[in-house]
Amino acid sequence: MTDVANLEVEISRRGPGTYSVSMRQQGQSKRRDTQTDIRTEPEEVVFDLEAFRKDTTDAALDLDGSGVARHGQTLGDAFFGGEHAARVLHQAIATNPRLRLRLHIQSNAMELHDLLWETVPDPTAPTGVAGATLAMSEQILFSRYLSSDKWQVVQLRRKGDLKALVAIADPTNVDAWSNGVNGPPLARINVARDLALAKAGLEACGIAVDVLAAGENAALGNATLDNIEARLREGEGYDIFYLVCHGQWIEGQPKLWLEQADGTADVIAGGRLVHELWELEHKPRLVVLASCMSASGDAEAHAEDRGELAAVGPLIASAGVSAVLAMQGNVTMETIKVFMPAFFASLLENGLVDQAVASARAAVKNRPDAWMPVLFMRLQDGSIWYEPEMVVSSGQDEFDWEGLLDDICAQRCTVFLGPGLLEGLVGAPRMIARRWAQKRAFPLPPHEMDDLPHVAQYVHTQVGDAALRDDLRNWFTDRILEHYSEDLPPEVRDGNLLDVMDAVGKQLRQDNLEPHKVLARLPFPVYITTNPDNLLTAALTESGRRSRQEVFRWHVEDREYPQEGPLDGRQFGDAIASNLPWDAPLVYHLYGHLDQHEHHSRVMLTEDDYFDYLIGATADKDTIPLVVREALANSALLFIGFQMSDWGFRVLMRIIASQPKSRLKNYHHVAVQVRPEEGRGLDTAWARKYLVKYFDSANIGSQRAIYWGSSADFLTVLDERWVDRFGAYPTYPINFGELAERNCKPTRRR
Repeated sequence: MTDVANLEVEISRRGPGTYSVSMRQQGQSKRRDTQTDIRTEPEEVVFDLEAFRKDTTDAALDLDGSGVARHGQTLGDAFFGGEHAARVLHQAIATNPRLRLRLHIQSNAMELHDLLWETVPDPTAPTGVAGATLAMSEQILFSRYLSSDKWQVVQLRRKGDLKALVAIADPTNVDAWSNGVNGPPLARINVARDLALAKAGLEACGIAVDVLAAGENAALGNATLDNIEARLREGEGYDIFYLVCHGQWIEGQPKLWLEQADGTADVIAGGRLVHELWELEHKPRLVVLASCMSASGDAEAHAEDRGELAAVGPLIASAGVSAVLAMQGNVTMETIKVFMPAFFASLLENGLVDQAVASARAAVKNRPDAWMPVLFMRLQDGSIWYEPEMVVSSGQDEFDWEGLLDDICAQRCTVFLGPGLLEGLVGAPRMIARRWAQKRAFPLPPHEMDDLPHVAQYVHTQVGDAALRDDLRNWFTDRILEHYSEDLPPEVRDGNLLDVMDAVGKQLRQDNLEPHKVLARLPFPVYITTNPDNLLTAALTESGRRSRQEVFRWHVEDREYPQEGPLDGRQFGDAIASNLPWDAPLVYHLYGHLDQHEHHSRVMLTEDDYFDYLIGATADKDTIPLVVREALANSALLFIGFQMSDWGFRVLMRIIASQPKSRLKNYHHVAVQVRPEEGRGLDTAWARKYLVKYFDSANIGSQRAIYWGSSADFLTVLDERWVDRFGAYPTYPINFGELAERNCKPTRRR
């Protein structure tokens, strides 16, 4: 997709009817090596909300579109009447082929969501072009952007793994309520029709669909709040939550008609659903609030909730859901039948929610209700899925997989294990950070609640070092037992943390592609891990390799304990550091271990820990064994399970950079794996540039690559390529004759 510049329009309330509007334009230079950032001073705008709301009500109820144009023009005149807005918009459109226009309505001005911003005319349209609106422009990706008090990085899933939950609530006694004041009774929903419409768009795009609905579709239960919550909490949740139900605005808040277990109505405040979504660990990336259609089979059948279900949209987005798509009027069935399939088809093609909405709007642009779809987002770039990708350095056409396999075979490759390998077991570091921040009333901004060393530093000042580390072990234990306790015997469940981890790890390694199992079968001589567990050591033992486990005592107090035999080349018989035996690899814990009593090396957690580590490891390099220093300075490096912004990754780069007589520039098979997250380096070109400074500072050569995907993605590809090349993994103890037949044998490093 063509590069997209960002124009954010921020609106906040100053006083009754008066608002402050400021604009910020961000883009990239043609060479993508600089970024433009243009901001305007805030200016005052006056909105007559009562008049606008009257127009909104008229427009929402009028299917032929009369009143819509008047509302949009009046709203546009008020908005673009200031000094900056129209000028900045003209400039942004003139200088960028595509523009992501985000209308950022602050939390103190939420009443502005009542207005139909999607009807505002495009002031840059040529004179004489009638009906051109900002939302319908093919050059503009328009959305309403909301920040969230619940800061949470959006973890993306692979395109081929997307899942959707469709819930259709059709209470049997819904006709006991009227459609508005003195209106007709609410009508039953045509469940079969609406379900077919939802599944047609989703399943045609290869998205797996689970259904909560009554009758023959009730395999998973009907659409009760409890069932919805239970399904959304299961496993890693769903990427898309598609809800069909009646909605009305009653006593100042949106109400939703869900079902009770017996099929009768459960009328809940929209805030209850918002709260359930807010508490989810894995939130849907997209929520679709589908309006209830009249039961008529006519193509011009239309929604009956006057768009009031859309009122829940901003609340859901503010609760941390990435994107919410709703209908803000009595949209027709014909429009929905065209819009939704076009939306999901575009979403599958490019993964960008705002681009998909723009494409779907274009498909219905001649319909009088084309303005009714409204998109609320908290995504920076609109992405909800990713595809694995290997991004190579400039000058390389493609990644040299054969060269990487050669280096592994020749024992010229060192692998680094990061916290991403433990996410499925104990959760991501940011989850632990948020838990501590909420439990300890972390006083800093929400976006800092995601930084584990930063939050741990604060908690350390509150409870002390011992309690902090006990809390970490308790979190690990509770997290594992929450997901795996039913598979463990009582004596293990009641045992210590490492025994529990080992038991669960053994079960997980029944999968041949479990990451630790894949890494253990490959003939790496040195494994350097930043993780504090025994999972890799256990996997090596299962593979028939008699590994040695050592832990770096980075804290000065831990060095007072006696070391059982200094680790150097002599510990491996006649082998020296540059040629370790295949059957006896080293597992070196660089950042401490959970079993502090046995290994006398505490886990690095706080900011002070990382600072102390850097000072000690760089000032006294001999504290890191020769075999590890040799691996850091003279081998290809393979990083698995890191984020570029992790403290652990950045400190690791500094340790590598501090090694004297580094010969890393002689190697060109460097793969860095980073797990994709929205808002954290999804632009692979900028991600590559971000990493360059770390690689350059570490004297790593120019032939480097970034694998854009999860640890499992990368190791699956590595496994496939190893088997394709060599037929099978080595067996241990090693059979050198068998290896020679496969043209895989150890050699000394260069």
